[in-house]
Amino acid sequence: MNGLFEQLPTIRDIHRESFKSDQPFERIAAHFARDKGTVVLLSGSHTDSAQYHILAAKPWLQIQSKGKSVQVKTQNKTICSKQEPLGAIQTLLKQFKLPDNISAPYNNTPVAAGLFGYFSYDLKDRIEKLPRTCMESRLPDICLYAPAFILTQEIKTGLTTLQI
Repeated sequence: MNGLFEQLPTIRDIHRESFKSDQPFERIAAHFARDKGTVVLLSGSHTDSAQYHILAAKPWLQIQSKGKSVQVKTQNKTICSKQEPLGAIQTLLKQFKLPDNISAPYNNTPVAAGLFGYFSYDLKDRIEKLPRTCMESRLPDICLYAPAFILTQEIKTGLTTLQI
C-alpha cells in the first residue's frame, strides 16, 4: 500500500479566500449533507471555547479499516491490503507532511488541511485486549477523508474562509 501513498499528489499550496457570508453556516453545510465524506463540526454555543464552525467536503481520498483490512480509495483507484491500520495512517501522514507555509493556522482558521472522520471505540481491539462489551456494529474501525475543500467560519466575526 505504501506504493499507493507515493503515487498520490503532493500538497504544495492551499488557496484561501475569506468573505462575509449572508447565509447561516448550517444552511451552507446542508448543501453537502448527502455527499459521502462530508464532515461538519459545529460549535454549539457562544462560550469562549466555541470559536469556529468547520465544513470539510468533496473528499479526494478515503481510508477505512476494519480489523487488519485497510482500504484506500481515490477518485480513480481503490487498493485493499492486510496491515495494521494505525501503521497505514502513520505512513499516509508521513507522505502528506505539509510544507511550513501551510501547516500552521492561517488567517485565523483552525485548520489548513487534514483528515476528517473518526476512530471508533472498537479500534481499542487493535491496541489492547479488553472484554467485548457491545454488539458488533459492522462499521469501520477507522473512517477518514481528505477533503478537496474546507470552509471555516469564525463565530464571533462571521468571517468565512474557503480553503482549496
